[in-house]
Amino acid sequence: MRSVVLSLFVFALVFSSTGFAAQKALKSPKKIDSKAALYNNEGVESYRGGAYRGAKASFEDAIKVKPDFAEAYYNLALSYRQLGNHSKAARFFKRAMKYGKNNPKIAKSKVLRAYINTGTKQVY
Repeated sequence: MRSVVLSLFVFALVFSSTGFAAQKALKSPKKIDSKAALYNNEGVESYRGGAYRGAKASFEDAIKVKPDFAEAYYNLALSYRQLGNHSKAARFFKRAMKYGKNNPKIAKSKVLRAYINTGTKQVY
């Protein structure tokens, strides 16, 4: 019963307008390859404008150029979340955490932790 209540709480928190709905996509750090950074930052602008499919494509391009690009994985996860594909969001949040342990915006992200700590079966 306790796990059901916890799952319902996490669900409500993750999908409520007062919970994680306003998560911001992350700009590229200055030390990142310029082409990967360009793709990521284009994706951030698309994401901010609500063009989540376009943002997703830009983040995927950034990852092709730099396969360990934590911010691009984080942003890709946010895009999949907005598009309703929670299993892919969880997969890419895990990769963001793998590569972005030293980025406090990733390591302390509440939405990322909700996806990773509960598993996709309990998030949606």
